[in-house]
Amino acid sequence: MASTAAGKAVQTARPNEQPHVQMFFHEDSCALQSDPSKTGVVLVDGQRAYIEADAIEFDESMSPLQRRNFLDTGVLPRHYVLVMFADVTIGARICAETKLLLRDRALSFGDVVKRRPNDQMSGTVIQTAVTCDLIPSFSSVPSSTNPTLPPSHASFAPDHGNREALWGVPGHELKLSWDYREGDFVLHKGWVGIMEDVSDDVVVRLNNGSVVAVEDPEELEIPLLETQTREPSVEAEDAADSKAPDGKSRSRRTGEAARGPTLGPGRSRSMPAARLSPGQFVSTKKGNLRRGVWIYGAYDPNVPPFGLVVEVRTVMIWVRWLCANVMTASQSRPSLPAPPETIEPHELERGELRVYDRGSSPLTEASDHACGFRRGEDLQLGDYVRFRDLSGATMKYDGSTRDAQGRPQGRLVRIPRAASLGYDVNTFCVAETRSQATVQWQDQTITTEASTDLVPYLNVDDRDVWPGELVIARMEDPAPTAGLLATDDPSTSAEAISRPGRVAVVQSVDAVERIAQVRWFVDAQIELAGPGYSLLLPGAQFGSLREEASEVSIYEIQAVPALARRRGDFVVVGGEASEGVEEASKKADWFGEVVDVGTDGLITVRLGALDKVRDLTLPLDKMTVIYGDDESDGDDGFEGSESESLEDQDWHGSEDIIEETVEYEGGERLEGDGSDDMWLTDASSVGENSDVSMTDIDEARPERAPSPGLASSLDPSMSAPVNLETEHPPKFLVLDDPPPSDHAFLKQSEGTSQLRRIQKEHKVLESSLPDGIWVRTWESRLDLLRVLIIGPEKTPYALVPFVFDFQFGSEFPFQPPTASFHSWTNGFGRINPNLYEDGKVCLSLLGTWPADVTREGWTSSGSTMLQVLVSLMGLVLVKEPYYNEAGFEILVGTDESRIASAQYSERAYLLGQSFVIHALMHP
Repeated sequence: MASTAAGKAVQTARPNEQPHVQMFFHEDSCALQSDPSKTGVVLVDGQRAYIEADAIEFDESMSPLQRRNFLDTGVLPRHYVLVMFADVTIGARICAETKLLLRDRALSFGDVVKRRPNDQMSGTVIQTAVTCDLIPSFSSVPSSTNPTLPPSHASFAPDHGNREALWGVPGHELKLSWDYREGDFVLHKGWVGIMEDVSDDVVVRLNNGSVVAVEDPEELEIPLLETQTREPSVEAEDAADSKAPDGKSRSRRTGEAARGPTLGPGRSRSMPAARLSPGQFVSTKKGNLRRGVWIYGAYDPNVPPFGLVVEVRTVMIWVRWLCANVMTASQSRPSLPAPPETIEPHELERGELRVYDRGSSPLTEASDHACGFRRGEDLQLGDYVRFRDLSGATMKYDGSTRDAQGRPQGRLVRIPRAASLGYDVNTFCVAETRSQATVQWQDQTITTEASTDLVPYLNVDDRDVWPGELVIARMEDPAPTAGLLATDDPSTSAEAISRPGRVAVVQSVDAVERIAQVRWFVDAQIELAGPGYSLLLPGAQFGSLREEASEVSIYEIQAVPALARRRGDFVVVGGEASEGVEEASKKADWFGEVVDVGTDGLITVRLGALDKVRDLTLPLDKMTVIYGDDESDGDDGFEGSESESLEDQDWHGSEDIIEETVEYEGGERLEGDGSDDMWLTDASSVGENSDVSMTDIDEARPERAPSPGLASSLDPSMSAPVNLETEHPPKFLVLDDPPPSDHAFLKQSEGTSQLRRIQKEHKVLESSLPDGIWVRTWESRLDLLRVLIIGPEKTPYALVPFVFDFQFGSEFPFQPPTASFHSWTNGFGRINPNLYEDGKVCLSLLGTWPADVTREGWTSSGSTMLQVLVSLMGLVLVKEPYYNEAGFEILVGTDESRIASAQYSERAYLLGQSFVIHALMHP
């Protein structure tokens, strides 16, 4: 999920609650409480990898253990954040949140937010607006007699006495200083693609007035100044050359320079530069200047190798092509071939590329606050920008007015090219931002408020829905398969095709009662396929909407990827048919961005690559998403991404293997705030008063053979009714019958090369299984196990049957057993963060979860199958499974996670009752 917003600088405590420490999030603008002129940007996640460890200053309140854990894992202690300060004399510092002031929070189009962490109602950002305080990159025209340093290497604190500074400039008047950026979409020769890399030539003006295009722009660095006015001493030719591993910057805004500088080693007097802009002060090795192209003057070894960037010119672009204009293809005419991955300089000079302008708006737009329409770029502290209309800006900002806060407005002085050696140096540095967000809440109200009055909803419950979303009714037919969808890959089995009974548009949501108002389509005819219903097959017809709205539980409907069209998604639409391929290849009316989703089922798409931008309103079946806002997330918001996870630190120092695994996986938390009574389960919970529509689950999974029944697959003797209070079936048995046909590893080759070790494992299981676990194996396949675990009491999984298949493979015991989980959720998400719908079991002992220390993972001499089963029962099926999500351990007991945890447990409970129903229907 993209970063969102946070709360007020000092939140007001509710009754019976302690005041909260101010929370900070990725790319927040902040300042030191002790010196508010020292401003910076909060960094999290992957950006820490591009900062040398010895360049980071630690807060004095951090203990040595906390510092060591951060350097080992990259995980900060709670209530600490990593800040990159704009003042390079400070650089990167880990600060306690209590020592920072929140200045602004960057919100992105389509983000989901709340007003307070524990609010149950959330909303979607449908428009953002930002005003910026700007400082000219060049306070005067560079000359040999006036080597004025630009503000990029001084404090970014606004100087209200600076008559050249501009206050409160609306963001929609500005654009970032580069013409081409990584992450931008481009249209070229009938194809749309995304820029994955950009190569620039950089021209630098030195202290003596000479100008050179350096040989290697990646060798340019930002000098670390000890004061704002003192010139840096530049390292010798053999100074260490510090770069990010791939030479690129990283930020949430794909392809743009990281907010603020990225520090090199602390011993260096300079730091690697992110992507540069005119006005930045840089240093380099003398050889990089000597071997460069001299435009004015010549190389002089006596001139210090530092100066001002006066031009950044893109010379090469690397593009990943996504798809072609569908209107160029027909039965008689094939589609255009994809352009080359590299765009050469001559193509850039001819202007053959159309860049999608995310900050553009139709000229006919009536209101800056129209629902679903955003204006301007996403701008933050430290960005370098230009005015979209410089001539108009010079007239508007003539120094004769005051800004909205009553400050005398500065005067914009345009620097002509003739006065700057032919270069366009009219760039400005963003010194401060103030952002507002227009939010459409779940109850369909719309408000506009300061972004600092909002908090992020980062880990969205996948049951949540918002106005305008298309949803399907939970399919009650136990076998909704309408056919099979063939695949091009012969090694891949055909996908099942499902036909939802009903489709609706969400009108509003009561987040507290978990009830939605929806309007059903009268006679929708759609077919879905793919994992989790991710594909909408051609020929879909939605029809008209009913006039009246119906009230449903959010657990009776489901938002599926095939019907998801969210603000910020990029889509292909039909466009206008063209007579020829050449004509069609020049069009730009077939690609756009979703800017609004209506409660009438229609979606507004902005065609931002057109010369005159316009909006289209279309039904969902007239567009195809080719790039979604969450494309790189890996998993949905509820489930989290294993690859992007932050790892918990609490296992350090533990000696017991089982306990290490417990803490790493999330651990049992019986001390939580929730009442144990909420998880008490009796016969009535699955009896005649059950809400069948909430628990009915698809009988068969497409990739597996039909199940012969839960009890019979474990032991034929268990087919008959068993009173668990008085009769106890054997916990471990070796059966004479063949293994069940739906065993996940039945078709795998028999792994009995270590038969003696397998028999030893069987013996341990026979004597040591705890209550609630039953294991069966087969005389004909001793390498296979089927395990039934009954969910522990006082958890949302109480009395829920969990069935697992295991195999001792050919490399056992040097490799852990392989595992598969029988999920009966029918595409409605995981019942537990560690148990995937596709059967994956996420556990460090099984090698499916990262283990940073050897003893945490499987070892041939120290690990057993019994450990695996005990971990599943006691460490995965816990009271508060929400905290088993990757990196959520640090949230245990926190106020901001209480609602999210309770909603996760509620959903897990309902899915668990579906498992009970499934077991009763298939004894």
